[in-house]
Amino acid sequence: MENYTFDLVRQILRSPAFLVQTVDQQQATLDQIVATGEITREDLFDLINQEVISSGHEQNKEHLPKEEIEKLAFNLEGFDYNTFLNIVINGDLYGPDLIALCNSSKKLSGYCNKAFQSVNKQGIPYGEEQDQWLFRVLLDRMRVRIPNGKLPRQLYMEKTVGGRVSTFGGEGKFGELGMEWNYKEELYIKNIPLLNPDLQHIIQVSSGSNFSLCLDSQRRVWVFGDNTFGELGLSQRSNQFTPILNPNLNNIIQVSAGGRHSLCLDANGKVWGFGSNQSGQLGLGDEGLTKRPVLNPSLNNIIQISTGHSYSLCLDNQGKVFSFGSNITGQLGLGDRNNRKIPILIPGLNGIIQISCGEAQSACLDNQGRIWEFGGHLGPIPLLNEYLSNIIQVSCGNGHTLCLDDQGQVWSYGLNDYGQLGLGENNGAQDIPIIIPSLNNIVQVEAGDNSSFFIDNRGQVWVFGNNQDGQLGLGNDQPLLVTTPTLNQNLNNIIQVSFTDTHTICIGL
Repeated sequence: MENYTFDLVRQILRSPAFLVQTVDQQQATLDQIVATGEITREDLFDLINQEVISSGHEQNKEHLPKEEIEKLAFNLEGFDYNTFLNIVINGDLYGPDLIALCNSSKKLSGYCNKAFQSVNKQGIPYGEEQDQWLFRVLLDRMRVRIPNGKLPRQLYMEKTVGGRVSTFGGEGKFGELGMEWNYKEELYIKNIPLLNPDLQHIIQVSSGSNFSLCLDSQRRVWVFGDNTFGELGLSQRSNQFTPILNPNLNNIIQVSAGGRHSLCLDANGKVWGFGSNQSGQLGLGDEGLTKRPVLNPSLNNIIQISTGHSYSLCLDNQGKVFSFGSNITGQLGLGDRNNRKIPILIPGLNGIIQISCGEAQSACLDNQGRIWEFGGHLGPIPLLNEYLSNIIQVSCGNGHTLCLDDQGQVWSYGLNDYGQLGLGENNGAQDIPIIIPSLNNIVQVEAGDNSSFFIDNRGQVWVFGNNQDGQLGLGNDQPLLVTTPTLNQNLNNIIQVSFTDTHTICIGL
């Protein structure tokens, strides 16, 4: 129970006399406080934790100034590794502030990179050491899986600090590239990546049919492009040629742009939808269109969202999948081909950790590294792909699927009319997954309508498939079809990519 002693300790922790002490002097002061017997070491750590948080920031506010980071670093250097972990993991240090803190001194950087090894009841270590344990814990709480070849610290920075946005492909006449459209350039395809000056600290992007959504590190959503069906959620239906903040969305942690509709997931596990609802793809129980974000009352504890052309999937924290919208090919996995206007639990799917919607086909990755598929030519019931194992990521396109395994290798299968499987000119459709031989150390796969993108552990981008609208970003005088993996020399230090049939958007550090 808190009392006068707690208030006194708080005053000591905040006092200039304590803050100007050396690390050893601060540690001695804390030992003396515990030695009085008026407060336990655990309660003292809790108070220290509270002080760190009170000096910190909320995730939706401005980041800490440099002098505050230096002050925090000075205080935290006085604690041992376990205390530091407890303060950071349970505190409110987030994203740029945490990265800046870890970079502020050699000791704290060492704490951030330190490995963890489990110990038994006798205190004897067992199992393999896991490096950068702090960031592994934080990424796990964010439900972000660490792919092969990725360092946890780097991945955490990408997921919370973000970067700059480049766009390319198509004409941009709907504003989907986030730039003013010049009618004099109507016949020219924007086939070289162009940096958008209005977007910074972006941590996730999603491209829809002629529109785009971007999520920044302050959990705000930027939108641009075609808004005919209200897919930008701006309460009006005019197109937006340059990025603008959506004032109706806050505390968002994931965005997904579909054919003509959008879903956003907030930090409370709630889903917001807007845009076309002609097939029930917003899951609101009606049809038509919604010009501004509407909360879905049927969905709770959601951890991932995915949108297809006219349907949606949502994954909850129990590994269950809900589907709604168009079901013409059985892409909802409900055993029939009837559309659904509200979210329905897909029977038979358990332990799912990732979902992916394509044009009209779906794939789910379970916690055993297996892939379940439905829709398209597979039919309306989820089927286990017996040819795949140890998969860590899946992405569905327009009739083709890409899978990344735990060795950084990529498997592709499905339609190959445009070379989107990356297997060369003389290969047709593939029913059985095949390893793409020339791709290694891949950390992200992204299947578009008829093209494929890959990011390796050096931030390089490999592409193949349909390039008729310049959506591969290879520049002038490039073939309209690319059938084998080709390095995009115009992109470096890329951390995420998203694209549709005409345009591409990516984040680079």
